[in-house]
Amino acid sequence: MVKTIEIMPKKEIVALQKTTTDISGQANLIVVNSQPTLLEAQNLLTRLKKGKEYVETKKKSITDPLNQALKATRELFFPIEAALTYARSLVDRKILDYKMDLQKVVETKKEEIAIKVESGEMKFETGAKKIEKQEEKVSSFSTRKIKEVQIVDETKIPRAYLMPDMAKIKQALLNEGKEIPGTQIVVKEITVAR
Repeated sequence: MVKTIEIMPKKEIVALQKTTTDISGQANLIVVNSQPTLLEAQNLLTRLKKGKEYVETKKKSITDPLNQALKATRELFFPIEAALTYARSLVDRKILDYKMDLQKVVETKKEEIAIKVESGEMKFETGAKKIEKQEEKVSSFSTRKIKEVQIVDETKIPRAYLMPDMAKIKQALLNEGKEIPGTQIVVKEITVAR
């Protein structure tokens, strides 16, 4: 069962939601068509900015300790999980290696039995039973086949499967002054709340 922890008092959340609804309503209704309405819009923009800052600060006061606890928990269990994962991979590899070796032995025995049956040295029914016993040795393994994707030549991957790294592109263009084909710097005007 999931345990619910009250992080912020319900009254405070309700008040915050009401304030947000009120200010959002004002944003929908405001018409900027004169100096007085521009001043009103700028005041509203300032209130929106302060409201967003308050919400972000409140959220961080809750999420930062949680993130620190999560990071500490991951660090605590990482070496244990890594050791278990490594041990699992060792055992898996050893089982699969043994299965492959056993399959070779079983195939050789099946061929020997088939030769004996064909030459008349062994009855067909006896040979069939012996082959079945040999196959049971390999079928006792609990394995399954899965499909994995491996990239063998990155240069041949179609563009549709490549994703631009916008952070690196922005760094190169704006901070390092580099030119990257297929990109451009666009100057965009935004409002500033004071």
